[in-house]
Parts: sequence; structure tokens; C-alpha cells
Amino acid sequence: MVELAIANPVFWPSTPITDKPTIVIERPTNNTAYNDTAVYVSLTVTLPDSWKREDLITIPSYYTRVDSVNAYLDGKSITLAENYTDFIKHNWIKNQSYFCVLNQTAPGQHMLNLTVASLSYYRGPAYNGSHIPSDWISSSGTVYQYPMVVFEEVYFTIEQPTLENQDINVQPAILEPANLIILPITILAIVLVVSVLLHRSRNLSSQ
Repeated sequence: MVELAIANPVFWPSTPITDKPTIVIERPTNNTAYNDTAVYVSLTVTLPDSWKREDLITIPSYYTRVDSVNAYLDGKSITLAENYTDFIKHNWIKNQSYFCVLNQTAPGQHMLNLTVASLSYYRGPAYNGSHIPSDWISSSGTVYQYPMVVFEEVYFTIEQPTLENQDINVQPAILEPANLIILPITILAIVLVVSVLLHRSRNLSSQ
């Protein structure tokens, strides 16, 4: 709950600001194949100029704000990190960047969805069928919130690993001292067996 001082009243608009943020997904690139199971995600949320309120010093974007930024990989929620601290977060930042790394992404096609939910505040009649009371307390009447959602989707593919880019651990044969003795004996035994067989074969053919 936020209580507004009567000495410094806020003149709420009678209709909400309906300009939505825009989302630009820098990575991954749409319809691109990657040969690494770790994929870097980077996006920027740009706020409309109409959100900024120069007459409100403490919270410039008083009438409209971003409620949440969510990411989903193949329908499952993933966590995004922000590139600024919580202290800076509450001030006016036109471009807000988010990122994360998708580790161990399975081979095949994937869909990444980025959704930004915003709230626009107003005090007046129902707008567009929406009349949801907000947490704001105003001496001039109930303040309502108008929800807005915008999203972007990209499709990318993780290629099936091949033998060329797989790590193959082949242990070289190591000849121990005992093997150095056994190996010649084994070779000699094979030579003797072959010689005996050849000798018998010659005797049989001469009979």
C-alpha cells in the first residue's frame, strides 16, 4: 500500500496511458542454428516516452510501470538477470536490459518467449472493460489499474553433436614391463604353430 499526502496531491488521468513497452531480443537470433548446448539470451525492454512524468520528481514513471519481465523456454519458466542494481531500478530508465544463459539445451528446435506485463494507473470510469482497484490510496477516490501485456518469440535450433565436435577420450595402449616379455613369447608361439601346420601340409601333399 502507498499512501499519498494530501498536501502534494497527484492528479490521476481519467484514462490510462496505453502505450506499451517494446521488446528487442538480441540473442538468440530467430531461425538460427547453434552447435553449442549453452545459448546466451539477451534482450532490451524500452519504455515509451509517454510513461515519463517530469512533474513527479521521486517516481518519474508514476502513472505506469513494468510489473514483471518473464522468460519461457518451450513453455517452462527460466530466470532472467538484470544489469542494474535495485537502487537504480526504481528510477527512470528508458532501456532496461536482461540476460541469462541457457545451459544444457537439448538438440532440436526450441521456442523462447519473452513477456512483459505492465500496469497503467488512472482514476475514472471503466476503460476497455477494465476497472481493477489498485493498491494506491488517493484522497480523491479509488485509483484503478489497467493491465497491459506485450511479448516476443524467437525460434532457434540446437544441432545434434557430431563426432567432430565431441570429446573422444581414447586411452593409448601402455606396454607394461610384463607385457614386454609376454608379447615376444606370444609371437613366437604363433610362428611355431604356423610352421608345424605348413610342415604337416607338405607331408600330406607328398604322400
